[in-house]
Amino acid sequence: MNITAFFCSRSVFFLAFLAFSSLSRAGASASDVGRALDQPAGVTFSAAGGDWARKTGSVASVDLSGISTVNSDYLAAGAPDKANPRKESFFTASFQGSGFLSFRYKVSLDDLNWSELCLYDTDYVTGYLWSASGWWVKGEADLDENGKWDPLEDDEWWVDEEIYFNTDKYSRTITIALFGPTSVDYEKPVVDKEWDEVLYNKAWLDNFVWTPDVYNIFFQMNPSPGGTVTFADTLNVLCYSDYSNFVLYYTTDGSRPTSASPLYDPMKGIVISETAMVSVVIYENGQPINDTVYTGLYTKKAGTPQLNVVQQPYSGAAQLSFSSETVGAVFYYALGGAQPQVNADGTPGAGTFRGASYPLNGDTTISVMAVAPGAVNSEVVTRTFSKLAKPALTCLLDGHAYSEPPVFDQQATVTLAGPAGATIYYKLDDGAEQIYTAPLVLTASAYLTAQARREGMISSDTAMSRVIRAATQVIVPALASGGWQVFAVPGEISQSSSDAIIAARQPVAYDAQRRVYAKASRIRGGQAYWAFGVKPPISGIAMAPIEAIGGTIGKWQFTGAPSTGEFIVPNYFLAYRWDGQLRRFVKTDVIGAYGGLWLYIDGAGAR
Repeated sequence: MNITAFFCSRSVFFLAFLAFSSLSRAGASASDVGRALDQPAGVTFSAAGGDWARKTGSVASVDLSGISTVNSDYLAAGAPDKANPRKESFFTASFQGSGFLSFRYKVSLDDLNWSELCLYDTDYVTGYLWSASGWWVKGEADLDENGKWDPLEDDEWWVDEEIYFNTDKYSRTITIALFGPTSVDYEKPVVDKEWDEVLYNKAWLDNFVWTPDVYNIFFQMNPSPGGTVTFADTLNVLCYSDYSNFVLYYTTDGSRPTSASPLYDPMKGIVISETAMVSVVIYENGQPINDTVYTGLYTKKAGTPQLNVVQQPYSGAAQLSFSSETVGAVFYYALGGAQPQVNADGTPGAGTFRGASYPLNGDTTISVMAVAPGAVNSEVVTRTFSKLAKPALTCLLDGHAYSEPPVFDQQATVTLAGPAGATIYYKLDDGAEQIYTAPLVLTASAYLTAQARREGMISSDTAMSRVIRAATQVIVPALASGGWQVFAVPGEISQSSSDAIIAARQPVAYDAQRRVYAKASRIRGGQAYWAFGVKPPISGIAMAPIEAIGGTIGKWQFTGAPSTGEFIVPNYFLAYRWDGQLRRFVKTDVIGAYGGLWLYIDGAGAR
């Protein structure tokens, strides 16, 4: 025999033996690991090292047989031999997100010498997740009458475990390792056979299930880009994820972000002031997490007009002003329910006006739109403003109903009534403004100003009235001559005093509008009256003096002197008094107290 050939053939045999021996010790393939652990959705397994192998059917490699498995397969391995450091047989499971990883296991390991089945993330020392060890007592199991494992007791053999993975990172690869015992201070374990203690130095795994935690947020943008998102001035787009190891890159021009794009700062967000397409990509460990570009279109739109009504107290008109949060916005408005129209060159369309305010003098419906460069036109705001009715004034003068002029001798009671829901504000003379709650009792002359107001409505026109107390005591002189005579009262008097004079003298008044004489029904200060025959003086009359003769320039007036003494007629007045003896009117420059005259104003007016 050729020696060389002999040695070569022996070498080939030895190498083939080594290859066969190594192949026989190789663990299960990635495919077999996945099949054995029931192909959990969302989990990828690696090939297994050591003695991990896929087994089919029920668990029967122990003296308890017939233990059922999910999908009739499972993964089993024997623990490596003792060594220092400990040997391990392992495979990995990769998945993404947060959630629960559940599985079935059984171990019969030398826990006294640190043999264990465990899970760890990255490394055993810093990433320890879970471990199990120890052996069991056969007597604790329920066997059937043939000494076989009762399938109804499967749940007592398999142990269910569940591990939660949080959001400290998104992508994970965990190691499932079977450690052999350590050789440091090794002591062979002693099992108590009387108690049916069994140590197989093996581990079994079955039925891995991955359940994602749907309550954790992978990624979102705020405002959410769903639908049409608009903003008026500036917008801060915020990005958020529950996964703390994500790094975000973004652009605002619609281009695809890269690691060279701006880095998202959660303390600042993404501030935009013009219409922009915000695009975001997610990186983890220096690489994109996926191929998705998360986008959001944010459109600048002129801010919705804000309408503000300003009305000064006791003014019958309000000023409606327009504002918008968009800087530089211009306002277009239309009235009566019409919609504002804007031409391409920025000029107002038909029936549309441009401006920042509008006067409200009465009931008004107005529609306003804001327009700004580089922005979509705002929404149209339509508002109807209603004007309140003026408060109604009723007055009791010394217990009598209101008369013109409103003059009283002792006391006046003024009642104000306004529209439903409105509040009436009033002031007397130049005093402080007050809210009307009850009738006003006056014992002195006062100038009353009142207005009805209500939120969201135009305040009413102002109701104004001067209530006068007749406080000057006078005696109306007698009419000594016979026939027709003229007299006047140089001040305003109450209805009671007027009634007393009318009863005593039956005066006749001149109706300037109708140009006729008629029986007087009310004596007014500053007006002249005819009376017939001798009349005695009238005492007990209270009067509020008038200040001057007034009237219309260029017209004749039948009037009286504004004084209790002689009155010098101004040079721009033409005056004629009644001469009882001559029985005609004669020109005069002086009018006696309580005297009447025909007066023609030919100048700048009374003084």
